[in-house]
Amino acid sequence: MERYIDLHTHSNYSDGTDSPEMLVRNAKAAGLCAVALTDHDTVAGLDEFTLFGRECGVEAIHGIEISTQMLDIEVHILGYYINKESELIKAFSEQQAKSRNEKNNRILARLREMGMSITEDDFGGSKGIITRGSIAGVMFDKGFVSSKREAFDKYIGKGKPAYADRVRIGVREAVELILECGGIPVMAHPYLYKLGDSEFEREIRGLAGAGLRGIELLYPDGYRRARELFFRQLAERFSLLVTGGSDYHGDNKTVKLGRVFNEERIPYNVLETLTALI
Repeated sequence: MERYIDLHTHSNYSDGTDSPEMLVRNAKAAGLCAVALTDHDTVAGLDEFTLFGRECGVEAIHGIEISTQMLDIEVHILGYYINKESELIKAFSEQQAKSRNEKNNRILARLREMGMSITEDDFGGSKGIITRGSIAGVMFDKGFVSSKREAFDKYIGKGKPAYADRVRIGVREAVELILECGGIPVMAHPYLYKLGDSEFEREIRGLAGAGLRGIELLYPDGYRRARELFFRQLAERFSLLVTGGSDYHGDNKTVKLGRVFNEERIPYNVLETLTALI
């Protein structure tokens, strides 16, 4: 019988709505035998995740998703089987949490100047990481905007009056950090990055030389089919594994756990090729 997995999920330790326990239980209910928790810039939820993985009989894979800077765009690098006890990853997570908090404080201050009163108490479901998506959700819940999209388009999107950014590490630095912490670095959702083919190929060539081991091509995004062949050719050219995940965020994103484009599922053999690198 075919077994299925999901290698890209988020809990309420970053910008998801499921606790690690709920995530594992939902993975079990979705018929998954393995799931990776890849919270943004933190490994804080992994202890709880591991505990309930054992309890539910679901293979709980330790992961992280690191936000980086590549050229002038934000690129995310997934790290699998990372050592969550590493002092390097702990120091990185603390620095990123501080940078996010400073950015969020600037955004909230600007929104208050525009008459939208939002405080930290409005984010009670978060375990520590608040994103612009979280802020957009509160803006919608409090009636300041008619949709989360409007929050970005009018107020907190890049170039808008309440926008603020934070310091990110370089993409190669993230790859090296994951390797130093015993992990396997994989580029997340390449379909979402607005780069031309020649630029992307040049960057992938450099990252593969720095130790990138895979690229996430099994993904829910509807634009996938238009560029999938290009990315598969890149993966083959630079000996990168093809991985996949739903990028599940619970109620914060309209994707199904364990499902990618066109309701496809991710077979267990994708994980087997990944674990062969450990």
